[in-house]
Amino acid sequence: MTSNLPSEQFIKRFSLLALWPVVLLTPLVPFPAPSLLLGHPWKPELFLALLLLAVITSFFIKAKGEFSFAEIKPVTIAMAAFIIWSGTSIFWAVSPNSVLHHTFVWAVYLVFFALLSNSLLDRRFFQNSVYVLGVIALIISINCVIEYVLRENIDSTFGFRYGRFSEVWAALIPLFFAFTLRSKGLTMALAMAVTLLLWLAVLFSTSRTSLAAAVGGIGIFIVSFLLTRQGRTQFKKLALVGGMLLILGIVTQLPIFTAQNDSKGTTFDRIATTPETDPGNSLGQNIRILFANVGVEMLRQNPLVGVGADNFGVEFNKYRAALSAKSDNATLVTGNEDAIPERAHNEYLQVAVELGIVGAIIFAVFLIAVFWLGAKSLKDSINVYKLAAVAGIAAFLFSSLFSSFSFRLVQNGVVFFFLTALLTTKRLAKPLANKSFLAVAIVACICLALFSSLKAASQYMTYRGEASKEIAASLADLAKAEKFDNANAAVNYVAASKLFNDTRYGEAASHFQAAIDKGIGTTATYSYLISAHSLNGDDQSALNSAATAVKKFPYSPFLLTRYYVLLEKTGKSDEAETYFARAQKIDARQAETWKIFITEGARLAAEAGRKGVGIPLMADLYPQDGLYAMLAERQILHPEERYTLLGQ
Repeated sequence: MTSNLPSEQFIKRFSLLALWPVVLLTPLVPFPAPSLLLGHPWKPELFLALLLLAVITSFFIKAKGEFSFAEIKPVTIAMAAFIIWSGTSIFWAVSPNSVLHHTFVWAVYLVFFALLSNSLLDRRFFQNSVYVLGVIALIISINCVIEYVLRENIDSTFGFRYGRFSEVWAALIPLFFAFTLRSKGLTMALAMAVTLLLWLAVLFSTSRTSLAAAVGGIGIFIVSFLLTRQGRTQFKKLALVGGMLLILGIVTQLPIFTAQNDSKGTTFDRIATTPETDPGNSLGQNIRILFANVGVEMLRQNPLVGVGADNFGVEFNKYRAALSAKSDNATLVTGNEDAIPERAHNEYLQVAVELGIVGAIIFAVFLIAVFWLGAKSLKDSINVYKLAAVAGIAAFLFSSLFSSFSFRLVQNGVVFFFLTALLTTKRLAKPLANKSFLAVAIVACICLALFSSLKAASQYMTYRGEASKEIAASLADLAKAEKFDNANAAVNYVAASKLFNDTRYGEAASHFQAAIDKGIGTTATYSYLISAHSLNGDDQSALNSAATAVKKFPYSPFLLTRYYVLLEKTGKSDEAETYFARAQKIDARQAETWKIFITEGARLAAEAGRKGVGIPLMADLYPQDGLYAMLAERQILHPEERYTLLGQ
């Protein structure tokens, strides 16, 4: 990789940009958070925006603002069109805040990609970037490996934390594989260590999608490299590294890693999961199928323009209700009552759902432009790093078919655009005076930095409001949090809980409804809303909320029984029996236990279970959050029932 500009000038222009891999570490930086952390991520966005601002400022001061992106124009034009269309969706989206987040993130992606494309031709910059990336990759992957090996069991917390990185690891393995082949001595040993640890981290993350993506990426890289003359001359080293990856892949899936605890499954264990062993996480009955079908329903009703950028999660329950109205979808929509959907787990579907056919076409043009420029670059000159970039991009794009992360998480998106810049940049034309572009870039970075700062402030004030024991101080903090970020559903949920406990049921109901409208539309949240209306003496609002909830979750024995009890209470016995009959048809034992629990209390429900009526253990009630929601109401109406359910 060579440059036709003096290296010293490159150092002045782009030295700070080589720190971009630090963005991968930012999600692990501790920051005060409430117990329910929702909303848009902000740490990676804030770091990247500030870093690019520093780079652009340095560029203006030291290099007189000369900048060129002539060679990547097809990609930049497609990205600009995608950004404009994303921003335009603010006019029809339910959540304008989400539209702004999506638009600002993609605008900064464009800035990042353009800056990288003007710097990666310098060998020292490329090496510095990869060195920093290698250190970051080592830190995160070692954490994953150590925690997996030493942790007694693997729960959802572990899976979520490292699952977010597994997509990036899969995309980066070919790059460090390539570095191993091209290096010698200590550098080669370090590159090999990073390659192997990234592979181990993918295996230990237990992400099925990322494992498939990693295997595919490694396979593409090995085959494509063997087809080159250089690949045939380095066959032994290629076979050594490839063999080590294969051996590690086999050994880590042996029972030795799970023998001491059955809950620590391997990735292949998860692949072999069946509906009988884990109904919600088998390949045949995964929640992604529900997300996909709801997404298709959204697209069917909004084919041209979609529901608005980043609005999938906010609109999910509305279209779940439409899907649930068709009896053929009963099996599909049953369960998943406690899930808070944020993304579709399929980037391509989500783009189409949120931005319609227009947005999908623009996104397809963007990907075609990447492939076209990549092909031109490979035709101009083939080297091992470009082949690694091809393999990494392929792994990333495959993962995006099933991933909840993809471009939605900035720490993932920057890796894609780094690999894309590495692939598509073939030469640097004569620098042009593009101060206008840099000025726009500054505005984009400032917008994302300010937006992310408000998110951070809202998160902190929500944390303070939740932690505060004094109701007035708590509500004051939560009011500030909502001003900083009115899309933060956690603010309303915490405020509702505080008001509910303070017996201010009318105000609590307003906040529970706001939390539902902003995305916390679980059956338990609806139950709290119904309780707040009932305790406030507003039976009609309670009935209306219950009716709405049942439309969205028509196969929930919990909500159907809850509605049945409300109808009985208001003298609508005939209608009530219809809903309880539906609950019994779905799951008679759950329905019977919920009926006893809601009308007579937890103790009698537990006793009935032990006598063979309903379910045997209260811990088996579904959803568990619904149990605590009903317990809260019962203990207000019947203070004598205050006790713990532990041991029941």
